[in-house]
Amino acid sequence: MVGASNLLFALLATLYMRQSRTDNPALELWRWACLIVGVGFFLNLASGIFPDRMPAFIGNLLQVLGAGLTLAAYARLLERYRWLRPLIILIAVCFVLLSSVSLTFDTQGPRLLVFSATIGLSYGLMAWLLLRADERDWLRTLIGAIDGLMALVMSVRVLKGLALAPLVRFDTDPLTQLLYLMLLLTVTINGFGFLLLAKQKDDRALLHAFGELAQADEDRRRFLAEVSHEFRTPLASIKASLDSLRFLQAGLAPDIVRRLDDIRLSTRRLIRVSEGLLSLERLERPAGPEHWVELDPAALLREVLDLYPPEIAATAELPETPVSLWGDPLQLRIAVQNLIDNAIEHTPPESGVPVLALVCTESGLEIRVADRGPGLSERDKARMFSPFYNARGEFARGLGLTIVQRIAHRHGGELHALDNQPRGACMVLCLPQTAERPKLSSSERF
Repeated sequence: MVGASNLLFALLATLYMRQSRTDNPALELWRWACLIVGVGFFLNLASGIFPDRMPAFIGNLLQVLGAGLTLAAYARLLERYRWLRPLIILIAVCFVLLSSVSLTFDTQGPRLLVFSATIGLSYGLMAWLLLRADERDWLRTLIGAIDGLMALVMSVRVLKGLALAPLVRFDTDPLTQLLYLMLLLTVTINGFGFLLLAKQKDDRALLHAFGELAQADEDRRRFLAEVSHEFRTPLASIKASLDSLRFLQAGLAPDIVRRLDDIRLSTRRLIRVSEGLLSLERLERPAGPEHWVELDPAALLREVLDLYPPEIAATAELPETPVSLWGDPLQLRIAVQNLIDNAIEHTPPESGVPVLALVCTESGLEIRVADRGPGLSERDKARMFSPFYNARGEFARGLGLTIVQRIAHRHGGELHALDNQPRGACMVLCLPQTAERPKLSSSERF
């Protein structure tokens, strides 16, 4: 029964390690200890069948080896590393002593005496490790108390073998029967207790990792917000200075004018990246629909189009019948503006202006922005919503569509790309249309 219990706990430890997929050296040691002790017990049982004393000799050695591994497992689990080497050396000495006695004496009395003393010592050391742990709880106290009681029973057995009569295997006296009952109880409590302690340690490590990850994410968002904020003022000054130089371009050489245009374009890209990073940082904060309002999407699209000069503004195709939508007006304006900026950027001047359309569907509303650019490959469609991705490999693009996708998710919608006919691409922002404010989780992030 005791041997089967050890093998069962070895199997449970294996299943737990496969399910948790965590690196737990203490549990790995304990699993091997249970396996070795279980095999040792079955070899001891076999000694009652075969006259040869070799199975009992090997079984005792395996149980002592398993006791040493169990001590090492507890020392690692409780992070008592400075005691790990002395405990292993002590059990190794007992192992050598048991081997010497077993090879010297033909009778089983001396072997059982040394074996019982070694097992009792190992349980006593386990109790000491658990009861002297830095963190005390009911589980460690219970396991330590049971191990201490087992060590006491083993000590009584050793005293009996020294003072009264030589120890005999499979004895039927009350002390031996009590020993077997205590051993079964100790193995059971140690088995489930060690698994629970290992799980507690894994849970603490997981919570610590989550805490570090959350702190790193908070540091990243704070860094991006601060850097983007610090960039805005000098970039705005550079842009204003470059815009004022337009009045002096008539007296400048063509090469200088071309370089100023390149600087102006690069400055505009940096401003867009800075604004995009700030938008991403805001979108990563928890924000629920309790602050949403019922708005007119057609009026919102007209407000966004008024921000653009007439020569580059997209043409609008809006429904004649009024429609309504629940959402965050500021976020939706940012989304539509990013879609229009993206379409203008990819539409050559000679190809006309992008087309902005609001379409009512059975599932809700679709805001479509179509350009007449080079279009999108299947590879671009799969990666275009990744931050800083651009089909031309330029770092300063790609935030706009990432922002739009996150805003779409926050509104329970989706963003996808279609091919525009006869050429170009069409970005479709799908939003659900409801008669009342949606009841979404205010802590959900996308």
